[in-house]
Amino acid sequence: MIKRKIALIPLALSIFIMIVIFLFSSQSGENSSELSIKATRLIAETIVPDFDIMHVQRQNTIVDGLHGFVRKSAHFSIYALLGLNVFFTAYFVVKRLKNQIIITISVCAAYACLDEFHQFFRTGREASIKDVLIDVCGAGCGIITGVIVISIVFYVKSRDR
Repeated sequence: MIKRKIALIPLALSIFIMIVIFLFSSQSGENSSELSIKATRLIAETIVPDFDIMHVQRQNTIVDGLHGFVRKSAHFSIYALLGLNVFFTAYFVVKRLKNQIIITISVCAAYACLDEFHQFFRTGREASIKDVLIDVCGAGCGIITGVIVISIVFYVKSRDR
């Protein structure tokens, strides 16, 4: 019973992450691109030496070069968080690791497909199978992280006994 109550925490986080994904997907193509270009420019200012004193044309070239990577990294990262939280939810509710993984991948893949379907109806956006694959890979990374965390917890617990 306690395990099921603990499962409410990652479940709530999973729902929160899904809402965030939905809100980002609800943006028009223009708004989404504007936001990700701002984020890319901020990253470039942080990681590229002397970015702020470069010619504007050079800055724009750097931002354009990083932009696609930043967008795809955002997909991967948010789905890694989703995968981790869905996995922890499944861990507290389902007994077998195999089933926990199957449930997590299924939930995340289904949500990624729904997310892309939703984007199809937004102005300036499109559905992309490539994005679904990136999302599922991110969820897989979240699952691996969850398995590692649980393994470490079990190892520490068994060592303390």
